[in-house]
This record gives sequence, structure tokens and C-alpha cells, in this order.
Amino acid sequence: MEWDILRTLDGEQRREVLRMAVRRRYRSGDTLFHQGDPGDSMHLVDKGHVAIRVANLRGDLVTVDVLGPGASFGEQSLVHDARRSAAAVAIGNVETMMLRRPAFDELRCRYPAMAWVLVELLAGQVRRLSDQLVDAHTMPAEQRVLKQLRRIAGIFRDGATSRLPITQRSWRRWPERLDRQRTAPCNRSSPPASSA
Repeated sequence: MEWDILRTLDGEQRREVLRMAVRRRYRSGDTLFHQGDPGDSMHLVDKGHVAIRVANLRGDLVTVDVLGPGASFGEQSLVHDARRSAAAVAIGNVETMMLRRPAFDELRCRYPAMAWVLVELLAGQVRRLSDQLVDAHTMPAEQRVLKQLRRIAGIFRDGATSRLPITQRSWRRWPERLDRQRTAPCNRSSPPASSA
């Protein structure tokens, strides 16, 4: 398996990362970690798919990303002692290579290129979030949904089948959300004309 996060490392460095990582196996529906847990490790997805979920202020769970083989998550915990900003849940059977912060720190001391791996990864996250922000401001909801469905279909291109849990409650809200998005520009009143 080739992981995006390790592509800038040479063969010896990649082997050392994998030697220091621990293989973890999860069944469908298992939570790898919860939002708010102390962050102390990152995961490299080897097999299966992982949903990244965040609870909003009302307590609703929102799936913000779906990751497949070759992806990584949890890397922010290697940089600082913050709590997890999201939960990670197995979609189908999942295997990851988990790298704990002390092992990463040891690797970073031995191989300075390891620090650049994180810089590159975090810069990629900023680019991805910037793209999503632009999409949110410039693209109708239907197009954003279709764009994400195409992206998710690409993640499952290996023929794996899994179920993405969408509750009836969350599904019922989609038509009204889409209608609000579609009609919002039409319902805005124009600014009053200035009187001369």
C-alpha cells in the first residue's frame, strides 16, 4: 500500500514509519476514536473505509469526510496536545497502521524530512478547506452534493461495498435544505431605493 502522506520519504524512511506503526483492525461501525478524545496518534488507512464525523451544536452527527486506502487521518495530534476535533468510524472492516506521537517524534529526530511530511499534509488540508469554502459560497447545494457523491464514488472504486449511514431524520431534512438553498436568492428583498 502506498500512502499519500509518505510519498516524499525515501524507501528507508517509509519502512521505518511502518516498522514503528501498529496494525489495528476494526469491524464495521467500530469507533476508532471519539470527538473530544485526547489526540495521541495518526492512522494510515490500509484496508476499508473510515467516516470522519463531527457533532454540531445541536448534537447531530455530520459526516464531513470519507477516507479510503492510502489516506491518513489524526495527524494534527502529532503536532500538539489538543483533543480530537472529530470522530473516526469504520465503514465496513478496516485496517490501519497507527503511529503514536512518541514514535513520530523519534522518527522526526532521526529523519528531518518527517517534519515536512506534516507541513505538506496540513497545507493540503488548508487547500481542501479553502476549496470547500469557495464551493459553499459559489455553488448551489445540489451541485455540492453531487460533487461529494462523485468524490465518494471514487473512493469506493475498488469495488468495496459499504453502507453510509444516513438516518431518516437527516434524510428528511435534505429536501427542505435544498429548497431553502434554491429559493434563498429569490426571497431576498432588494435594498430600498434612496429618496432624492
